[in-house]
Amino acid sequence: LTEQRPARPIPVPRQSAANGYALDLPAIREAARDAAVVWLCSPNNPTGLPEPAGSIAELLAELLVDADDDGRVAPVVVLDEAYAEFVGTSLLGIRAAYPRLVVVRTASKAYALAGLRVGFAIARHELLAQVEPYRPPGSVSIPSAAVVTAVEQGLPSPIPSYVDNLFIPVSAAAINPQPGTFDFSSIDPAVSTAAAAGKGFTLALYFGVNGTPAWFYTLGGVQSLTVTEGTVPVPWDSAYLSYADQIITALGQQYDANPYLVSVKLGGLNLKSGEMHIVAGASAADNPYWLGIGYSAVLIQNAFLALQRDYNAAFPGVEQIGGILPGGGWPLTATTNDPTLNDTLFALGGWYQQFDGLSGNPLAALSQGMTCYQAVAPLGTNLQAAIDQVLAQPTANCLELYPQDLTDANAAMIAAAGATLKTR
Repeated sequence: LTEQRPARPIPVPRQSAANGYALDLPAIREAARDAAVVWLCSPNNPTGLPEPAGSIAELLAELLVDADDDGRVAPVVVLDEAYAEFVGTSLLGIRAAYPRLVVVRTASKAYALAGLRVGFAIARHELLAQVEPYRPPGSVSIPSAAVVTAVEQGLPSPIPSYVDNLFIPVSAAAINPQPGTFDFSSIDPAVSTAAAAGKGFTLALYFGVNGTPAWFYTLGGVQSLTVTEGTVPVPWDSAYLSYADQIITALGQQYDANPYLVSVKLGGLNLKSGEMHIVAGASAADNPYWLGIGYSAVLIQNAFLALQRDYNAAFPGVEQIGGILPGGGWPLTATTNDPTLNDTLFALGGWYQQFDGLSGNPLAALSQGMTCYQAVAPLGTNLQAAIDQVLAQPTANCLELYPQDLTDANAAMIAAAGATLKTR
């Protein structure tokens, strides 16, 4: 693409296989002194590996310093995130810190919509305005754009009548891209869609590996831990709890008064996403790391109570839901997980348990008796079996499904299930 313009490309080879083919950041920084545009790719193709946490953000900060020292405008940085959905991370949030960042995405990969030929760019408005004159007219058809917009928001279009509420994940990194700056543009479109359709919505704030902004770890006095999945804040660290309070408070100020808000998912004790746990599944691989820094169940209980107080203050009277890993999610010994801590936290009161692993397979004993059930992925042909399992739980009154399962063929089945759950 650079050569077609024409322009002079300055190739910068990646590092060796021993270094995971990571970007050679010092070489890129040096080459960028003579560049108007810098092209980056994360996750990498074909390895599928994202760049190490914080590395690209650090590079962009250095590019700003170099440009200021040289008395020139910083280069436009185009970041190819075509495979971002497969790793669950994105650098969208740092465009506030680096105004000349353009993140490009596609609907061809994760959403299998290659036939629509839709790619798109995300950047600050002033930068998009500079790019717009170069975009060919009619480059994307109106129907294609409408379909991809609905898919990117995670919503069927139109929203079926049997859907009552929309689930909206909220990354702390996305809404707080830099200290003192809050950006709700990643949430507002879905909130507006819910309101326009007369539907409720649930906010699910998360931190952990994928949700904590990189800049937070650079603050003095912050405790963090590197585990198998990446780096996470230490959940009982006072600096982290103070930061979480700020984020929860800001989220409440933005959305608590919205009449369509029906619930919040308790976030703060997260590994990667919105579920409430710090070790993955049944694995105990990370337990030695946690035990090595003084982990205890009492510390988790105290952190949970502090976070719940924040939610109570920010969202008074709003229903609270916690996604759990039944019988797991917390260390006990170096090789085993704690099967009772979820129940201990539940006994503290004020929230409902949600099982986030509904798959259509028979529910294990520890997964029974929940208030809400969430599909682990699109259920497809397992949808009916999963619905039957949920309806068999007298405690269940909600079912969370992926948009891919909201088809005309499934409409009657889902509507009937919803009617039954509403009676409970």
